[in-house]
Amino acid sequence: MADDLYFSKKIIFMTNRSISVILPYYKEGKSTLEGSIKRIGAYLKKRGIDSEIIISQNGTKEKLVINNRAARLINDPKKGLGIAIKNALKISRGKYSYFLSCEVPFELSDLKQILALNKPFDLAIGSKLHPKSVYKISLVRYLPSQILSIISQILIPGFSVKDPNGTLFGRTSLLKKYSRQVETNDFFYPTELVYNFLKNKHEVVEVPIVYIKKGSGSSVRFFSDGLSYLFQIIKLALRERFRIAP
Repeated sequence: MADDLYFSKKIIFMTNRSISVILPYYKEGKSTLEGSIKRIGAYLKKRGIDSEIIISQNGTKEKLVINNRAARLINDPKKGLGIAIKNALKISRGKYSYFLSCEVPFELSDLKQILALNKPFDLAIGSKLHPKSVYKISLVRYLPSQILSIISQILIPGFSVKDPNGTLFGRTSLLKKYSRQVETNDFFYPTELVYNFLKNKHEVVEVPIVYIKKGSGSSVRFFSDGLSYLFQIIKLALRERFRIAP
């Protein structure tokens, strides 16, 4: 059945079909956000899945006004992807939680693949670097992602995931547990969260996505963000290999 979810140790058919959709929001644009809320809500409703949508605004004191009853809004003046997701997980009520950019870059192709999985998993990732993914971006953007992925797998003990920075879907109770153990509050948060699942012997799977770059804008600063990400990879690797206190 395409709408079944399978988790390790026992198969859980979605009798409790409840998903908390978490959309971190910084400065992506209100119209983009409201369009995404409608798309995601309609997609899940069509499949008979109960859901809540949590907008986790960060980095500003000016609280958004969202004209959609299906969405709950929380706000933190501190900036950081990790801060946004941690805050949202604290109030999430769904049996499962699903994190994605409020721009919905994969057009829910990842969620379709996740809901169709027929093998056990504890955490599923919509992976840009999956061999079956359709990932159309410039070589300038693609190569750094590949290089950082290889470095992560070499340096971090037992890190077998190619792309921890895709969308994430898993049981809310586990996500809450391992999120509390993540030290970073910035864009390295997903990598450390995924590592916590791997370190604790949970089944992590990557699914293919479809992504075609639209427009030329990007919030990623390749040089500075890339160097920061590399530094945090090395820091995590050293801490785990030599048990260096944080």
